[in-house]
Amino acid sequence: MSVSISSAFDAGNIEVATPPTATDVKLNIKPDPHTELEKKQHSQWFHFRATPSAPGVVNYEISNAHAVSYPKAWPGTQVCASTDRKEWVRLESTHFEEGALRWSYGHARAGQAVYFAYFDPYDYERHLHFVARCAAVRGATVRSLGQTLDGRELDCVEVGHGPLQCWAVHRQHPGESQASWYAEGLLTRLLGLSGATGSAADGLALRSLRMFTFHIVPNMNPDGSVRGYLRTNAAGANLNREWASTGDYVAPTLERSPEVFHVLREMVKTGVDAFVDVHGDETLPVAFVAGAEGCACWGPRIKALQSAFVAAYARANPDMQTQFGYEADAPLKANLALGSNQVADRFDCLAVTLEMPFKGDAYALPQWREGYGNDPKRIPAWWANRKVEVAKPLELTPEQKASVAGVIGQIKMKLAKNLNRMIDTFREFDEDQSGKIDKREFQLALRKLGIVAHKSAFDNTFDTFDDDRSGTLEYHELNNKLRRPSAPSVQANPYAGAFGARRYEHFEPPMQMIKLPSGLCVPREVYDDVLRSAQQRYNHNGKHVY
Repeated sequence: MSVSISSAFDAGNIEVATPPTATDVKLNIKPDPHTELEKKQHSQWFHFRATPSAPGVVNYEISNAHAVSYPKAWPGTQVCASTDRKEWVRLESTHFEEGALRWSYGHARAGQAVYFAYFDPYDYERHLHFVARCAAVRGATVRSLGQTLDGRELDCVEVGHGPLQCWAVHRQHPGESQASWYAEGLLTRLLGLSGATGSAADGLALRSLRMFTFHIVPNMNPDGSVRGYLRTNAAGANLNREWASTGDYVAPTLERSPEVFHVLREMVKTGVDAFVDVHGDETLPVAFVAGAEGCACWGPRIKALQSAFVAAYARANPDMQTQFGYEADAPLKANLALGSNQVADRFDCLAVTLEMPFKGDAYALPQWREGYGNDPKRIPAWWANRKVEVAKPLELTPEQKASVAGVIGQIKMKLAKNLNRMIDTFREFDEDQSGKIDKREFQLALRKLGIVAHKSAFDNTFDTFDDDRSGTLEYHELNNKLRRPSAPSVQANPYAGAFGARRYEHFEPPMQMIKLPSGLCVPREVYDDVLRSAQQRYNHNGKHVY
């Protein structure tokens, strides 16, 4: 009796290292094809099915975890598991020791298959289904920019009729499936796909569609995605090193990297005013943006545009941060074979790489932000060795629940006109501007609003809002209770909760837009913040930084 292991399906990757038993399974990750430019074989992505012959706890081990592309990324990683391939959970038993990644799983009964993966997979069937949904929306166009080496279409969804051309590409590296979840969230918001009738885009999305024409490539590397690779396409090319020739290495070519060849050809036809390349980062447990500091085009204008973009993103989404990330390239030392660098240099425009974590987002935790400097290579020991504690659910009697519901109802009535500007509400509640609301501030704010209730009802309401039982409220806790999003659930789109459709509900409609000389428009408040910051930091002697 033993556990049966298989990976012969979309995005599957694993091989058996030694014959499995009923309690122990030892595996190896299969490498990508040899990459000619980098002279190596990448590996890290895994996705497989385990079918037990009997119920019980099974110990799993990836024996060659020490030999992958980013072995330092394993500490803090939690393997994802699913029994229905729809809802995925992270396994807290995951740990990296003696060069192996290990975890345990309790199988409830014989024959019940469980799927394990490095991150929530996004399969090609879902991609095709979602692209078809986009094509059915009035005003959206789906074009094939060309075909991959395996004969798959390179889909591009085009929407909007604005004068500015914005390109967004996703999943150049196939193992970074969070990029596909991001693309689904982005297009869901722009096209109003969360509405029951199909097209119910909100005001900010409609404003964006008037300003921009979006060219969105949901998956740049469908071949590698299906094959279960980490970083390469079917030919072994790392697409994010194929945007320009490197020495004698000619790129892009139809023979080795047609995906980049076709996208770059279309960019030349349309022009580019803004570009976002969406990725996932194995090591850092935070979201961040990498820019074009090392390109020849880098100067006050591009610097200000990038600062405005990051500032606007951070305002709209609390998962974005600027303290941790990649070390910026030295002046004129950018690798122009990378997508964002090549686009910035060729089109003299804002071009960034957006990185999202494979691990849980640690930036919400003050221990990460404080005391560790700005070294992107340094992972705090507390994070790598932490023990994850799940907050106990709040237990209230029916009477207490009723009183809490009454208080929340009063709050929503008092804030009816401000529920779409929750950041302003949070700042009003946060009396000492500490970034967190304690119980005293919460009660004081409610009394100022004229909320009538017993002190115990206030206390229970605060505890209901305080999801992590930290004793203070953060922005997302207040927002989630007062503005429950209507977009797809986390189960329908596991990554939307962090960076996709649901988080876009946090965007605030700008009161006034400023048009920059480049033609790009930014919110007035972001423009003022960036101008003030740039003048203080770079001392432009009163000159306009744009």
